[in-house]
Amino acid sequence: MHAPAFEVAIRGVGAFDDGRRARLLYAAIEPSPALSDLEARVGAALARVPGVELETRRFVPHVTLARLKDPDRNRLGAFLEGNGTLGTPPWTADCFALYSSATGNEQPVYTLEERFELGL
Repeated sequence: MHAPAFEVAIRGVGAFDDGRRARLLYAAIEPSPALSDLEARVGAALARVPGVELETRRFVPHVTLARLKDPDRNRLGAFLEGNGTLGTPPWTADCFALYSSATGNEQPVYTLEERFELGL
C-alpha cells in the first residue's frame, strides 16, 4: 500500500447510535481528499483478499473517546453541544494501521494486523 503522507486534524465531536441510544462518543477527524483516497485504496485492496468482510457502513473518520452503555441523553447532549468546537492543530499522518476486532466477549479484542508507512 503506497500513499502520500497528509495532514489530519480533529474538528468537533459526535456519537454513533444503534437506532435507540448512543453507543460511542467520538472526536471527528476533518474530512480531506487525501484521507478519502486512502480509505478507497485500502477498501479496494482488502476487497481482493479472500475471507475479508468489508464494512458496509459509511466511512466516518474518528477517534473513539468512550463506549457508552446507557448514557443519560441530557448529559450526552450537553457534552456534544459544549464540545462541538473541539479542534486540534493539524498534524502529519505518516503511517496507518489495520486492526481486526473480535467481539462477543465483555470487551472487544483488537489485533494489529499490519502497519503501513505513508509518503515512502
